Amino acid sequence: MSLLKRYLGVLVLAAFMFTLSQNVSAQDVEELMEENQELLDEIEVLNETIANLEEQIAKLEEMIESLRDDEDVDVEENDNSASDGEIFAIGEEFEVNGVTLVVEDAYFTDERNSLVDSPDQVLLVEIHYENNSGEEYMPAFDFELYFDGQKATTHPIRDIILDTVTDGRSSSGTLAYEIMGEPESIELEYTQFVDFFTDSATIIVDVTPE
Repeated sequence: MSLLKRYLGVLVLAAFMFTLSQNVSAQDVEELMEENQELLDEIEVLNETIANLEEQIAKLEEMIESLRDDEDVDVEENDNSASDGEIFAIGEEFEVNGVTLVVEDAYFTDERNSLVDSPDQVLLVEIHYENNSGEEYMPAFDFELYFDGQKATTHPIRDIILDTVTDGRSSSGTLAYEIMGEPESIELEYTQFVDFFTDSATIIVDVTPE
């Protein structure tokens, strides 16, 4: 009888262990399925995020391309904007701080002022300028002339003056300079006076008469 009870006990224990293992396996499978579903949900969210980022990148690329096109337009519109030390020829227009200038002509004259010593030659430089700076502009003190690197002095003949003009106005004037000897190179330097501490870029115009 005790032997039979022992066999029955073993059978019951075996059945319990089998049932327990089945329950554990079912629980593991269920947990794995839940984890897989969570991963699938995360992947879906990541795919949406990636799609949104790709859309934003495409918009940024369009904006960059648009900015590049605008820069190209600005470069084309400001081709006549002069930079420091740039050299222009007679008849070539340039722009500095909203003021557009052109040296229209440069030539020697026989005119002399009898009240001062007579130089070897007097060079007349005809200048046209248009003011779109937004402020009143006076160009009279913005020019210097050099012949073969030597600074020239002005020669007082005629009623030579460069007028002050308001914004949106233009004018013309002539400057006269004393030239000594027979220089190979004559250059007009333009540096726009801004204030007592700041000057604009220096522009050079080759005004050597042909």
